[in-house]
Amino acid sequence: MSKKIALAFLAAWVLGVVILNTAVAGGGHRLAGHHGMMMGDFGDPDRMLGHLERRLDLDDDQALRIGNILDAISPESDALQERALAAREAMATLDTADPDYDVQLQDLAREIGEIATSMTLLHGRMRAEISAQLSPEQVDRFAQSRARMRDRAGRHHGSAERQKSDTE
Repeated sequence: MSKKIALAFLAAWVLGVVILNTAVAGGGHRLAGHHGMMMGDFGDPDRMLGHLERRLDLDDDQALRIGNILDAISPESDALQERALAAREAMATLDTADPDYDVQLQDLAREIGEIATSMTLLHGRMRAEISAQLSPEQVDRFAQSRARMRDRAGRHHGSAERQKSDTE
């Protein structure tokens, strides 16, 4: 496989991981994705807050503080989603015959890596800030809820174990 093609596959794979990680970690609905599903970071902060209120039995004070956290993070999340969408569109329009293809591909791979890093840090900060507002029991339920979302996403997108067993 040529170096150009390998780098293109790597960049596309990283972008896919960014988008999937965003959907799994945030559970939101922003970017149009695979099979018409909506994928993205946090989606609507009110929707996420409603989900947390139902799952964690938040009191009014907790709901207000967590709503403020989600509202504060939303602009950064939206900006990262826009960058991810632009990178995905740029990957789709790269011309392998262009003499600057390698440079463009490397620039996109770098951008995708920066987006993935920023999203991971933002998700971690959001989880920490939300967890700081919760009781120990609620923190456990929050972790269980995130684990269920990861499991559902793995079943929908195909977990590594299932893909391995399908090829055996």
